[in-house]
Amino acid sequence: MKISYYYTRRGREHTPWKRFLTKARHDGYDGVEATLPEDPGERNDVLQALTRHGLRLKALLGTAKPSGFTHDASQLENALQILLDTKPFLISLRTGKDYFSFDRNTQLLLTGKRVAHEHNRAILHETQRGSFSFAVHVTGQYLSAMPSLLLDLDLSQWYTVAGNYLEDQSGAVQLALSRTAHIQARLGELNDLQQYLPKWDTVVDRHRSLHSVELGFTCDANMKQLLMDRYG
Repeated sequence: MKISYYYTRRGREHTPWKRFLTKARHDGYDGVEATLPEDPGERNDVLQALTRHGLRLKALLGTAKPSGFTHDASQLENALQILLDTKPFLISLRTGKDYFSFDRNTQLLLTGKRVAHEHNRAILHETQRGSFSFAVHVTGQYLSAMPSLLLDLDLSQWYTVAGNYLEDQSGAVQLALSRTAHIQARLGELNDLQQYLPKWDTVVDRHRSLHSVELGFTCDANMKQLLMDRYG
C-alpha cells in the first residue's frame, strides 16, 4: 500500500501559489491540500500549475472562510458540482455545524453521499470543531447511522474538545478509526505524540489488511519525515 503525503495551504493562504507549489514539490510531497480560488481564471492557473509540478489536489470545501457551502444542502451540491469539474484527487468537507440538529446535519451528509455516488468519487468529512464532527461521541452517532461515512481524521480537534486523550471513549474512537480514509497528522494543544501514533498505526494496519491501494497523511515537513520512517 502506498502512503502519500500532502502539504496543506492552511496557514499559508498569503503565500503566492507559485512559491507554495514549488516548495511542496521540492519537499517531496505527493500533493497539496487547499481551497481553490473562487475566481475561475486564477483557479485554472492553479490547476495548470499543479499539473506542471506533478502534484495531486486534495480539495477543501468549507474551510477557507465562513460560508453557506457546507451549511445548506442546495449550496453544498452546487459547490461540489463545481469542485468536481476540477477533478481533484480527494475532496474533504467541513460539514454542518455543531449546533445543528442531527437531522439537519444528516441532510448535508446525505447530499455529499449522493453527489459522491453520482460521480463515483470519495468525499471525506473532516473532524473539526464547529462542524457536525466536533467531538468523538457525537461523530459516533453519525457513523453508526451512516455506514458509508468516511472521515478525514484530525485527532487533535477531539483531544482539545475533551481536554484529554479520550481514554474513556475507546469504543467511539475505534469506530472512527475504522472509518478513517485520510489522516491530519498535526498535534494540537494536547501534543503528546505517543497519544497519536498508536491510533494512526491502527488506521494504517487496517488499510493494509484490506489491501487498500493508498492512504494519505496531511503533515508538515518534520512530521512527514517521522511518518516516512515509520510507515514508508
